Amino acid sequence: MKPGTRVYVDGPHGVFSMDRRQAPGYVFIAGGVGVTPFVSMLATMRERGDVRPVTLFYGSPSWDEIVLREQLAELEAALPNLTLVHVLGRPDPSWTGEAGRISAELLRRRLPAQFRRYEYLICGPTQMMDAMEDALVEVGVPPARISSERFDMV
Repeated sequence: MKPGTRVYVDGPHGVFSMDRRQAPGYVFIAGGVGVTPFVSMLATMRERGDVRPVTLFYGSPSWDEIVLREQLAELEAALPNLTLVHVLGRPDPSWTGEAGRISAELLRRRLPAQFRRYEYLICGPTQMMDAMEDALVEVGVPPARISSERFDMV
């Protein structure tokens, strides 16, 4: 293109925002690069001084494949209201955290006490999001409190 060429830009089209889903607390569930919008939301919470509790369940293949790992560590240090739960699919033998996949059983163990009052936002691969929607309903989360951000066009 030549400088000065007129272009038209379309999008974004989504409404995936905690601002549209006001609640006394949040649970974010991410897989892979699906953590990106949550890093943005957490940074916004930090800037606003938002002290509502938030739990982020984040599934990654391994420690070395955690997307935005340094930013997440900074946010975890800056937000005392944040509980970050890394779930590694292929952890090395020294890993002492959660392993495998995020599941209904893991959610039952790690969800906050007031979890039925919170809003749930999910972003990641389609199969993971489908499984998390089912798992959340299975553990007692009202379906109206669950929203997902899907990468593909629907």
